[in-house]
Amino acid sequence: MIAEHKISKTEHPLFYLSLIVLPFFSPLSLVGFLFFSIKTIFDRHIYLNTYLKSVAVPSVLAISAIFVSSCLTAYNKAEAFTVLFNFLPFFLLFLAGAKIFTPKNLEQALTCILISSIPVIILAIIEFTFNQYGWYSTDRLIFPNVGIRYPRSSAVFENSNGLASYLVTSLGISLGMLIKYSQYRNKQNACQIRGSFTDSQLILLIKTYICSNLLALTCTQSRNAFLAAIVLIFITIIISKFRNLNFFSSLLVFTVIGFCLLKNITLMRYINGEISLTASMSREILTFATDSRTKIWKFAILLGNQRLFLGWGLGNYKLLYPVQSIGTPPHPHNLWLMLFAETGIMGLASLNIFVGSILYQAVRKIHSIEKEKQYVLISYLMAFLASIMFHCFDCPLFDARINCI
Repeated sequence: MIAEHKISKTEHPLFYLSLIVLPFFSPLSLVGFLFFSIKTIFDRHIYLNTYLKSVAVPSVLAISAIFVSSCLTAYNKAEAFTVLFNFLPFFLLFLAGAKIFTPKNLEQALTCILISSIPVIILAIIEFTFNQYGWYSTDRLIFPNVGIRYPRSSAVFENSNGLASYLVTSLGISLGMLIKYSQYRNKQNACQIRGSFTDSQLILLIKTYICSNLLALTCTQSRNAFLAAIVLIFITIIISKFRNLNFFSSLLVFTVIGFCLLKNITLMRYINGEISLTASMSREILTFATDSRTKIWKFAILLGNQRLFLGWGLGNYKLLYPVQSIGTPPHPHNLWLMLFAETGIMGLASLNIFVGSILYQAVRKIHSIEKEKQYVLISYLMAFLASIMFHCFDCPLFDARINCI
C-alpha cells in the first residue's frame, strides 16, 4: 500500500504544521489540510499506486455516493448535508495520505501528534485542579456565588469527552512507540536517534508522557477513555512480551486509584458540606450519562429498522429523538448505531467493509514487514483500537480535530 513516486518527496511541511497546531488553531489547520489534500490529489508528479486505483478510490467514491443518496432522502435534508461535511473532506485527506505517505512520513506524523498534545495535557491537569474550587470557570468571575458546574477537564476542546478521545488516541500512539524503543534498546543502529537523545532517554521521555497522559485522562473523568486505557495497557504488556512489567503494573494501579478518587471528588466535597449539587452534577454522579445508553441505543435501532437501506439522513437522529426533560442526545453515542440509523444498512456496511479490509491487511501483514516499519504500524493500530473502543460509547468524530487524527 506504499505509494509509488515519480519523484522523491520526503517533506510535507504544510501537513506537519497543520498537524502540530491542530488542537489550538483548528480553523487554520483545517484550511491547511484541505489545501494539502487538494494539491496532493491533483499532483500529476505522483502516481496513484495500485491500492488507490483498485480499492481505495472506488471504495471512497461508493461510500460518498451512498452518504449523498442518504442525504437526498433525509428527513431534514439541510441538516443532513451540513453533517455530511464531517465526512467528505476527511475522505479526501485519507486519499491524499494514502497517495504519498511512506513509513518515515507516518512516523513523523506520530511524533507531531504527541508533541502537539503536550500543552493540551498540561492545560487539562491545571484546569481540573482549578475547577475543583471554581477558579478556572468564567462564571465564577462574573457571578462569585455560582456553584461549581463542570469539574471535568475539557482543555481546548468543547467538552470533556472530546478531550478524552484525543488523549486516549495519543496514549495508544505513545504505547506503540514505547514498545518500539524498548525492543530496539541497546541495539546499535537499530533505532533512529531523535536529535541528541539516546534510546534510554527516549524511553524515559515516552514513559513520562504516558504517565502525564493518563493523569490528564483521569481528569476528564471519562469512563469510556478509562476503560480504553486499561485495555491498551494490557495489550501493550502482551505485545512487549512482559517487558517493563513493573512500570505497566504501577500504571494500572495508579490509573485505577486515580480515576476512582477523581471521579468521586465532587461527591466527597458534597458529603463534606463544601458544595451543593446542581441538577446536572447529580445526574453525572448517579447515571452513566445525561440519558440511559440502552434507551438511546434502542431508539437508534428502531429508527434504523424503519428506514433500513438509506436511513433518516446524517444528523437527523437528534431531530427525531423524543423530547425529554433532561435534554436530547445529539447522537446515539455509538458510531455504528449512528450510521445504521442515519445512513442505513448500506452506509453502515460500505464504510465498515472498507475500513475492515484495511485493518485485516494490516494485521495479516504485521509479521512480514521490517521491524522498524512493524512498530510504526503497531502504534497506528493501538491508536485506532483506542478510537474504536471510544466510538462504542460516544461519537467524537464531530470534532474536526479528532476526525483529522
